[in-house]
Amino acid sequence: MVGIKSLFLAAVSVTAATSKVIRRDAAQIQTDLMDINGDVVALTNAVNNYSGGLFGALPVQNAEGNLEDSIEAATADAQASAPVSSAETQDIIDYINNTLEPNIDESITAIINKMSQFQSAGLAGTVRDDLTTLQSDTDDLGTALINKAAADKKDAANAALAAIDADFQRAVAAYN
Repeated sequence: MVGIKSLFLAAVSVTAATSKVIRRDAAQIQTDLMDINGDVVALTNAVNNYSGGLFGALPVQNAEGNLEDSIEAATADAQASAPVSSAETQDIIDYINNTLEPNIDESITAIINKMSQFQSAGLAGTVRDDLTTLQSDTDDLGTALINKAAADKKDAANAALAAIDADFQRAVAAYN
């Protein structure tokens, strides 16, 4: 009876493991980028709604943490993805250039515009550190995406990452 029970548990374990296959392809990368974009918009909204104070910054910190988690998950998916085709790479680059980067720029502008309130609350260093972490995480994601990009699109992929880096550098410079 013990042998049958062990065999049954092993079969259940194998079935459960195979039912949780995760897509790691261009479609997953696009989904991850849309998740990141949603988190960027949420961060922008939290920053725009920030009216000062230490406790008032909790929604901003939570939104930043969610964004960081999404970027890290997207990086893992991109690293595990198969290389993407030229057309898929172009779709990813277009989404980054036309949707994600403009929203990142808007979020960075909001963070810069609230600098005096973050400074008054003693949070300027925390904001700068969060920006530095987000930039580093974004660079890791960008590197993973560039590594999977089609060879004929690598220059455009590097340019998209450079635009996002410029957004972060502007914010970090403001907080230094």
